[in-house]
This record gives sequence, C-alpha cells and structure tokens, in this order.
Amino acid sequence: MALQERDFYTETQGTRPASYACPHCKRRNDYQIHWVTRIKKDRLPPGADDRDRAQFPKLRNYMIRTDDLVTCLTCRRRFEVPSHQSLVFLADGQGPVQYDPDDDNFGNR
Repeated sequence: MALQERDFYTETQGTRPASYACPHCKRRNDYQIHWVTRIKKDRLPPGADDRDRAQFPKLRNYMIRTDDLVTCLTCRRRFEVPSHQSLVFLADGQGPVQYDPDDDNFGNR
C-alpha cells in the first residue's frame, strides 16, 4: 500500500512577514502570514513500496501559505492575499528560494 505524502515530510507551522497594499484604501502595510513548512525526512518511512522508493529522491522541501484573507490595519476591511505565491520551494532546507532580479534569465522561469 502506497504511503501518503505527509508521511515523507515533517510539518511545522509558523508566520512570516509580507507587505501588501489594501485594494480599498490603497495603503501598504506589513502582515504576518501563516505558512506550513514541510521538510523532507532524511530516510524513507517504513512500509514504503516500490513506487514510494522511486518517488522519495525527487521530493523537495516547500512551504504552503494557509492564510487567504487578511484584515487591513488602516481601514479594517478584509481583502484576499494575492495568490501568485501560495507555494514556495525551499533551497536545501535553508529558507525560501531567492531569485536575483538582476539575473539575465529572471523572467524566463
């Protein structure tokens, strides 16, 4: 029987700051956004079949944003967090992957 995805990861929950502009009052503020961080376990869990063994080396560490709405600190109206970054892959378990905007291939990713 194949294992579920969460059997391969250790989950932790936390917050990270993000700056968003309210679409109602147009003011920019910093908000604490909740994320679930999934770090790949160092070895294959027991009970894995052949499919799981083939899949395990390809897995990567990542974070999933759990907050969809935030309340504006100025006007107190709720607005949706932009969804262009709801999943972030992590580089070698360190932190979110940072892209250099000066890189020649920045727009080609």
